[in-house]
Amino acid sequence: MKLTPEDTIAAIATPPGEGAISIIRVSGPMAIQICDRVFVGSVKLADTPGYTIRHGTIRREDLSIVDEVLVSVFRAPRSFSGEDSVEVNCHGGMLVASEVLGTILEAGARQAEPGEFSKRAFLNGKIDLSKAEAIAGIISAQTRSALMSSVEHLKGGLQEKVDKIRHMLVDLSSLVELDLDFAEEGVSMLTADQILAKVSEVKGSIQELISAFEEGRILREGASVVITGKPNVGKSSLFNRILNNDRAIVSPLPGTTRDLLEENVTIGGVLFRFTDTAGIRDSVDVVESEGVARARARETSSDISISVFDGTEPVDGFLEKEVGERQIIAVNKLDIMDQSMRNKWANRLGQTGVLISAMTGEGLESLKKKLIASTGSRASRSEERVGASTLRQKEALAAGLFQIENAERLCQEHEGSELIAFELRECLTSLSEITGEVTTDEILNRVFGQFCIGK
Repeated sequence: MKLTPEDTIAAIATPPGEGAISIIRVSGPMAIQICDRVFVGSVKLADTPGYTIRHGTIRREDLSIVDEVLVSVFRAPRSFSGEDSVEVNCHGGMLVASEVLGTILEAGARQAEPGEFSKRAFLNGKIDLSKAEAIAGIISAQTRSALMSSVEHLKGGLQEKVDKIRHMLVDLSSLVELDLDFAEEGVSMLTADQILAKVSEVKGSIQELISAFEEGRILREGASVVITGKPNVGKSSLFNRILNNDRAIVSPLPGTTRDLLEENVTIGGVLFRFTDTAGIRDSVDVVESEGVARARARETSSDISISVFDGTEPVDGFLEKEVGERQIIAVNKLDIMDQSMRNKWANRLGQTGVLISAMTGEGLESLKKKLIASTGSRASRSEERVGASTLRQKEALAAGLFQIENAERLCQEHEGSELIAFELRECLTSLSEITGEVTTDEILNRVFGQFCIGK
């Protein structure tokens, strides 16, 4: 995206389709003048103060009416983009919105590129990069937890934490630089142990922000859950029970499920992306063998694995392998197990799994609680867990962590202050990329290119 701030841009800001209203957003130095060329009302937009709405019509060059509209005027710098802006509220519908936009473009505006309004807001100092990414998170949020996490970032939660670390680095760098200036006089601002303590404090703060990334990813994208097991243990029945829908075919014949079936479900405020898989067994059937291969591959790549076992089978020899941290054991067919069998399975499972009945739903709530626990997500208090929420932010923090660890090692090895000062400056530069104090066109295009055209 090549920004030309002298241009006035326009785009439809509402989703395509029929609705009550559609909004066309216009921003730039000529936004008000261009809209005045097509707007006919009792008062010209040029004579309208900011934060005022005017009623009128949009007309083509031949004065034919396109639509009856309400027009909102925002004057720089008190607008989202920091520029003169106009928002035209017309009747909802793809055709009428396109006609209004086309009329504005013919009057002198340029079609906006994806994310260009937000990019102008960043360049005009209205938002930083972390807040821009929070806006994208709000738009794409599929659960309340994801929404609350993005709102916290928009409020400046991440910026506040990064700024605190940056101030610590600036103060520490200044003292280390002073040590260099006064080294010949034998004056020392900080002892080696004091420098090491402050460097370690910065390191811990960066690590905390990085550790929140995985939780942020799950809040934003959902946790992938694969349901695996041998044929006829009840995987598809469990899949249907969780979805509360007969999505997968259930049959007593082994090998019924051959491909991957996927559906999304929100549980406890967290989005889960469930996958039902083919039964794990050796097969001469080419199609079934491919399904088994896909099941094994998905089990490796998923966040959580639900391994389903038949509770009517003997307990002996069960759990020969160690249960993984994000693996849940679900022993199915509780509805046809006698009390003795239930007790045997319960004793063998301990805290590693849960007894369920995919047929009746018994034990399903316990399984859901284990799913929530496996995400490591504090969905109900997501606003308290502010950290990296995008891969770009994580990469910048990881670079900063690498540099501060170098500084820590240099302190421990009693190396010269000039080397430590260099690593501290490099760390400061990496952290500054998160909010945009230090940035490049490549970074800006990466952030704003994911936005829709009207944002």
